[in-house]
Amino acid sequence: MERLSIYNGLFAIIGILFGLNALALFVTGEWGLPALLVAVGSVVMITGAVNELVSTDPPALEISSTELLVVFVGGCMILIGTVLEFRV
Repeated sequence: MERLSIYNGLFAIIGILFGLNALALFVTGEWGLPALLVAVGSVVMITGAVNELVSTDPPALEISSTELLVVFVGGCMILIGTVLEFRV
């Protein structure tokens, strides 16, 4: 599997996690500018990642292992933080 696809897929997953976090805030009644900005930002991240997956020429862009690892670790931290924030 190409690193570029993994990289953009991770960005889409991070965007989804942010979106779920914003959705949980809206469901609990915590409406406000921060939650709205997180929701809009998550849509932008998902849209950007999908656009890159569809339109980028894979050989034209190289992603280093370090960049891939940083995005992966960031996504894991967001997932853990979201789970810990909303656990029962």
